[in-house]
Amino acid sequence: MKLLRALVITTTVGISSLAKADPYVFHQQWIDHSGSPRTFSLSISEDRVRQALTEGRDLHNYEDIFREIIAQARIMASELSTSTAQAKVTRQGMSYSIDYRYRQGHGGEAKAIGGKIQKFIDGAYDDLRSVTYYRQDLETHTLIIDYNDIVGDFNDVFASVDSFFRQSDIGKTDAEKINDRLVFLQSIPYDDMLKSDFDLNTPIRMLAENKGDCESKQVFMAGLLRKLFPQKNIQLVTLPAKEHIVLAIEMPEMPVADTFIHGGRRYAILDATGPATSRIEDSLEIRVKNDFDYGKQRWIEINE
Repeated sequence: MKLLRALVITTTVGISSLAKADPYVFHQQWIDHSGSPRTFSLSISEDRVRQALTEGRDLHNYEDIFREIIAQARIMASELSTSTAQAKVTRQGMSYSIDYRYRQGHGGEAKAIGGKIQKFIDGAYDDLRSVTYYRQDLETHTLIIDYNDIVGDFNDVFASVDSFFRQSDIGKTDAEKINDRLVFLQSIPYDDMLKSDFDLNTPIRMLAENKGDCESKQVFMAGLLRKLFPQKNIQLVTLPAKEHIVLAIEMPEMPVADTFIHGGRRYAILDATGPATSRIEDSLEIRVKNDFDYGKQRWIEINE
């Protein structure tokens, strides 16, 4: 934490410490869509920052976790296999399969072995839930991030940022309120996070490190929208072909051509990534740019 305490940035996003026991103060300056300068300061207690940066659930690398679980499953398969029925755990990138070989009449024995191995893997994944943000995707047998867990863990941060924006929300349309929050996140420098052990920067870490990728910013934006519109349906949408993620918010009041229908609801598509600024009115352009209407999508509803 000594390095963190020494870091003071005053141009865009920064973190400073007032005194040993005082809270950390995060600063950000940007230009909003009207061309007006905005300044934001957020105080967070030292204990809360320390917990997020040194004890958070984002400190585990999913490749290491996956590799260890599959290694143990392979040992288990070897120990349980017999001369008449064998099970083998095959790793396929960041997924796996359980394959069988058995003599005639011993298929049930092989499947029973496979069932025990699958139960072990499922249990190992379930154990991760309390200490990481990963969970198992039962369809693909891969580890995926539970975005709702992140949003829930940083509810206090979203509430504080939401309070700041509400001071200037008076008299604005819903679209204008959304755009204000979008440009705030778009002004934070982009980083692809390829050198990070975790896939994204969680909210406090993004403010402290003054950087985030598309995933980091969309999750943060989802948390802000959850505060702003508790009754609206909000979803994160992953686009595997583009290696990208965007945000969808239910907006039936927008022109039909600018919205995308999913599950009987009409959504505007947002992108908080930056550095280029975009607004909710750019929903159609964002869809075209990302082949949104034609590519594979995975929708994740963000709960209250």
